[in-house]
Amino acid sequence: MSTMQQPFDFSTPREPQEFRIPSEYRRPLGELPIDKRGKGWYLACASMAAMVLSILTPILSAGIPGIPLVPSLAAIVMGVIALKRYQKYPKTFLASRTKTFAILGIVGGIFGLIIGAVITVLITFS
Repeated sequence: MSTMQQPFDFSTPREPQEFRIPSEYRRPLGELPIDKRGKGWYLACASMAAMVLSILTPILSAGIPGIPLVPSLAAIVMGVIALKRYQKYPKTFLASRTKTFAILGIVGGIFGLIIGAVITVLITFS
């Protein structure tokens, strides 16, 4: 008499019980894990990085006019795209960080844009 086998054996011989994943937490084979941070997470993080760069660029650009405006515009654009993607995604606890990062990236990008424009005008006309 043959025994019926499961389609997949998720156990390893001599594996401690605490290392085994309970069946209710396993996902079916081929199913992708869900990103709990939201669709715009990586764009929101990139917006924050561009925001920091947009504030530091006027200090580090050594007087090259127009250079500080590039990361500022990038921070604003990526923040807006991240907010649009966030609105289409189901809201979770971690997804609120996506919204916060995107808003901070937009606000910091606007602040960096103002600083960069003022410095560019001062360098150009002085």
